Amino acid sequence: MDAEQVERLASFDGRGACVLSAYLGLGPERQVDRTYRTVFKDLAKEARARFDEPRRTALNAEIAKVADWLETNPPPGLGLAIFSCMPAGLWETLSFHVPLRDRLVFESPPYVEPLLELLDEYEPYAVALVTRRRRGSSVSFSARSRRPTTSKTSCPASTIRVACRRQTFSATMRRTSSGT
Repeated sequence: MDAEQVERLASFDGRGACVLSAYLGLGPERQVDRTYRTVFKDLAKEARARFDEPRRTALNAEIAKVADWLETNPPPGLGLAIFSCMPAGLWETLSFHVPLRDRLVFESPPYVEPLLELLDEYEPYAVALVTRRRRGSSVSFSARSRRPTTSKTSCPASTIRVACRRQTFSATMRRTSSGT
């Protein structure tokens, strides 16, 4: 997950339709018996009580789609965000390596504040130390991602290639010919 992805969700135009935004904690205790499905059903029941019949009908359709997906797709990680708006063709799931607070929101645009909080809390950083010696260069590169998603990270292949694995980045340096 990155700021562009959050911005894309935040600016999503449902053409008048509401978006179901669901956030679920997926701690180990919930993964064993897949009790996150029960938590989702409880959140859905609470949400249904807040809406009148026309919105409740639309909400029920979105709830059914998410419930079906949760039934057949055990999510990885410690947190899950789901965004669904069938009338406008939106379906997106995001898995995280950090727990999320359970919540379900049905409004337009998608509810992205928890994602913004994650971006703020887990901003990535890197440190590179390059020293030049008489017989060449010595490069040390250390990076750690505080970004909690399972999404892939990429960067230009010109000098450094970064590969993400379990929130820790490893790097290799490629020498480029500079003509000197």
